[in-house]
Amino acid sequence: MIGQLKHRIKIRNKIRVSDGRGGYTIPVKVSDWPIVAEVWAAISPMDGKEIQKYQAIYPEVNTKILIRYNADLDAEYIIEHKSKIYEILGYVNPKEEGKINIIAAKEVPKRGKYL
Repeated sequence: MIGQLKHRIKIRNKIRVSDGRGGYTIPVKVSDWPIVAEVWAAISPMDGKEIQKYQAIYPEVNTKILIRYNADLDAEYIIEHKSKIYEILGYVNPKEEGKINIIAAKEVPKRGKYL
């Protein structure tokens, strides 16, 4: 597995900024969000079988990301790799072994909701 982790990614936390009226907004610029971790990952588009398997739970899933196990991983985080942004839809720790996380993600278009 370690040989597969060839992509350096940033895991970022969506920050909430007070809007002054009791609510909050989330800054659109991903570069304004704090980096939670920088880790090595394997990023690959899902094949038809994998998409079928995951789409029952995550209808928008299109990408699988493997990282070493991270107990602090949160579905509220996003993943940044070069100029691409991925929303974390869900993740698993296979067999609860604490070795890897398999992340089901969706690539967000460049003109999507994040800049």
